[in-house]
Amino acid sequence: SAISVRNDRNSAYGSISNYSLQQSFDLSEQFEIVASYGSAFKAPSFNDLYWPYSGNPDLAPEESKSFELSLRANLDDVDWQINTYQTKTTNLIAWAPISPGSSTWKPSNINKATLKGVEIELSREWDNYILNANIDYLDAQNDKTGKFLDDRARASASFELGKQIENFYIGVDVFAEHSRFDRGKTLPDYSLWGLTAEYQFSDTLSISGRLDNLFNKKYVTNVTSSNDPYQNEGRTFEVSLEYRF
Repeated sequence: SAISVRNDRNSAYGSISNYSLQQSFDLSEQFEIVASYGSAFKAPSFNDLYWPYSGNPDLAPEESKSFELSLRANLDDVDWQINTYQTKTTNLIAWAPISPGSSTWKPSNINKATLKGVEIELSREWDNYILNANIDYLDAQNDKTGKFLDDRARASASFELGKQIENFYIGVDVFAEHSRFDRGKTLPDYSLWGLTAEYQFSDTLSISGRLDNLFNKKYVTNVTSSNDPYQNEGRTFEVSLEYRF
């Protein structure tokens, strides 16, 4: 079991205290249940508060209380877990009209919202192969209007498969998202593929490369106005050289 308490002080919104409780229960050698409950807060960002013509300096921090129940297991060298959770949030920050029917939108504190979800995770290692998979389902609604919250996908999934060949690792991954909402619009589904490679010269020196959005997919995660989509990056490539002392 674990208990934690935290207090934050800020000149803009004063003092906020949060806590968390966690307890685990062994059902057998393979199965474990973990229950947790806690509170949290999220401060508004600088852009939320002061972005020219669209910032809202009167924003209050988001506050939430969450309960999570997890079933974890290891069966036939496969680690998996199922997480269910519910979060009650007040003062949730989201884009909204400044008044009913207004065409001007600003970050606003939605009165209350409830987020309920299920997450399934799976991982396995065999013959130098590494497999990771994740599926999420989320129901996130404004308690007052019953509408799905913006900037949150109803369903998403990720998959990664890699192989270690002596000092060299290569992997492929895909991320897919369904039914994200923004400013009253349902945004199109999309999936993104990526490649990762790393070579370990020694215990202290390695080089790695990452190729994102392999097929240069055009996709939308936000809209900048009621009609204009935010421009996301296309295909990108990154190389890193790391030396550890």
